[in-house]
Amino acid sequence: SQNVLGRQCSSFTLIDALLAHPVKQVSAGFGHSVAVTWDGEIYTWGLNRHGCCGQPDVVVLIPEPIPVNALYRTPFNIAL
Repeated sequence: SQNVLGRQCSSFTLIDALLAHPVKQVSAGFGHSVAVTWDGEIYTWGLNRHGCCGQPDVVVLIPEPIPVNALYRTPFNIAL
């Protein structure tokens, strides 16, 4: 729905932020969505009312999927 992505998507649409992360499960609600990758990372986007997307309350709308840092994240080289 337009509430989640900020634009109307009447058919399946690729989400650029998730192209490099194979997704195994998605849960889409009226106001926000969650995707779980094969590595176990959790990405959320949409309306972040009361922090329901795992981000600080001051962030109201998350237009593109971002990882929830309090949960598992794939290790990466911080020296880069």
